[in-house]
Amino acid sequence: MITVTLNRKAETLSLCVTGHAGFASMGQDIVCAAASILVYTAAELALDMERRGQLRRAPVLHLKPGDAQIRFTPDAAGRQRAETGLETVGYGFSLLARKYPRCIRLA
Repeated sequence: MITVTLNRKAETLSLCVTGHAGFASMGQDIVCAAASILVYTAAELALDMERRGQLRRAPVLHLKPGDAQIRFTPDAAGRQRAETGLETVGYGFSLLARKYPRCIRLA
């Protein structure tokens, strides 16, 4: 099972995704593929905000199969963009959890 923890309320925003869906074998699992693209979307948001100078410090990105952690601290000007981006990613995970409740859960 994939466990997703998302924090958009603190100064530092974060996404933690651990585990494997177990829907199908490795390389064939559509739930893992969907979760992966949501993780990469959040990571790219953080990197793009860094390139645009919208973060207070460099983002922390740990992206390994079955273990992803993303943390970034937007400045005041980038806060709304960061929250909206992570809200969208969170909505995607919520859709996955409703469609595949045995494979993914929101913590």
